[in-house]
Amino acid sequence: MNLTPADVGEEMADFMPEIYHRMNLTPADVRPYMSESMCLTQK
Repeated sequence: MNLTPADVGEEMADFMPEIYHRMNLTPADVRPYMSESMCLTQK
């Protein structure tokens, strides 16, 4: 899909607002973790 971690962070912000709210995270907090999992998914 040729996404960057920043793109994924924006997408996940749309999907998981309840998770962000519950864990008190911002999209920027989650972005590093998402980039790691996306790297695993893309292989």
